[in-house]
Amino acid sequence: TDPNAHGLYKVFPNRPTHDPEDSISLEDMCRSPDIAVSDDIPAITSDAPPWFPFLNSTVARLMTWFHLGSNIKSNAELESLVNDVLLQDDYDRAHLQGFSATRENKRLDDTANTLPGEPPSGWKSTSVKIKLPMHKSHVPETDAPEFEVPGILYRPLLDVLTEAFQSPEFMQYHLTPFECRWDTNHDPENGHHTVYGEIYTSAKMLKAHIELPRAPTPHLETIIAAYMFWSDSTHLANFGNASLWPLYTFFGNLSKYTRAKPSSGAGHHQAYFPSASPLLFCDFYRNLYGVAPSAAVLTHLKRELMHAIWDMLLTPEFIHAYIHGIAIKCYDGVERLVFPRFFIYGADYPEKYVPNLLSSNHAENDKGFIGDDQIFRKVPMPPLFHRERPDLRHGV
Repeated sequence: TDPNAHGLYKVFPNRPTHDPEDSISLEDMCRSPDIAVSDDIPAITSDAPPWFPFLNSTVARLMTWFHLGSNIKSNAELESLVNDVLLQDDYDRAHLQGFSATRENKRLDDTANTLPGEPPSGWKSTSVKIKLPMHKSHVPETDAPEFEVPGILYRPLLDVLTEAFQSPEFMQYHLTPFECRWDTNHDPENGHHTVYGEIYTSAKMLKAHIELPRAPTPHLETIIAAYMFWSDSTHLANFGNASLWPLYTFFGNLSKYTRAKPSSGAGHHQAYFPSASPLLFCDFYRNLYGVAPSAAVLTHLKRELMHAIWDMLLTPEFIHAYIHGIAIKCYDGVERLVFPRFFIYGADYPEKYVPNLLSSNHAENDKGFIGDDQIFRKVPMPPLFHRERPDLRHGV
């Protein structure tokens, strides 16, 4: 591209189909709360009738009257029933034949997670099982008792990916990485300086983009979804043990200046890890072995819990999308083949060592250490794929 006023220009590996910086303004990058305002939430478009999820307008008006207003019905509430329900043109007594308030309230509950026009990306709840080792015992891992950890809330990785690329935020995504250079004279023969500052200007994403497989059809553009994960265990109160361990997903296709704005809504809630505290395992462990778990065992269980949850998140569908891509009709109406790639996993100390150990594939190493020969090993897959698992070996 031509250099801007500061001598910065871009070098793309291929002609980009979409460059969000073409229409960027100073207000888009402003950090001042006195000037920058949050964007309006786009209206949800749907083919569903106005009385959705109810079967007709009469029931919808009646249920609206029931749920709105005062809990103690008064003269004003009675007038609202007459004026807003009974006297409306679309009121029909036949619609109330066999009416059941319990059934209609259940209909509301069933549709609360996914609104019309949105992808089915609601929260899911599941459980995982981990092996409970006996301290100083040498029982094979396959024979170790299992402990089930219930109530793990999560959203599938591909659901969050699809939601992000089909939202208005997509228009700010950089789909083609590039090399950002600085040369005041714009003379490549005299050399230049490479400028780094974004995921999509990094050598790693540029290399990953060049190595993408070809699309099965020529018209299908292949792009990268640059996953960036953050997690941080936190206490919710000054007293007691109430805690929270959220996992957030960002996409490096979006500028860091936009991601850093709280009003941008660029962060996606991905999962909530249960806290691997002694209260979670102690009673079961003591009833099983007759002793409380040691500090070393608790550390091991915390690591195994993280492994089990990520094993659950990395579904066969996600692995297939990682290798072969997933076709998504993006917000601009163009279908593209999107390849998930992991670039950042941000975690606080000492939590950062837990996801780091996901790259260990030494089952016999109970402390999860990675040998010196493993640190600089070149592998085609990101660290989360180093750990061997039956359903991944054949795909990777």
